[in-house]
Amino acid sequence: MIRNFFSKSTFEVGFLIFEAKSKSSKMKWTNQPEGVLLQRSFLFGITGIVLGTLSLLNSHLLLYQAPMGPLNGVAILLQLIGLSLSVLVLRKRKISKETVEKAKVMTLILAVSLLFFILSI
Repeated sequence: MIRNFFSKSTFEVGFLIFEAKSKSSKMKWTNQPEGVLLQRSFLFGITGIVLGTLSLLNSHLLLYQAPMGPLNGVAILLQLIGLSLSVLVLRKRKISKETVEKAKVMTLILAVSLLFFILSI
């Protein structure tokens, strides 16, 4: 009974359908709209800033006895990802002036926060 259910033709058809869906549903981040990229840049950046602030506060106030090195690393990594996404938006062609200004502001804020958290380690 199991053999009949998983016959070779059914498996092949299922695999081809899965392969077609996976190829069509993959979309590179470079092909995303500018608004989506800026939103992701903001989310990565603000998460990195919050984690870096928590790490900095904990290291000075000693609220929780734990090593803060990994948390600093994750915070800096998230800020770098956010910064790279905002630069990716700036490098795109044929985008509106408003989007360019938003990307410039996002790049400036993330670069300053990244510099602050690197120098505060």
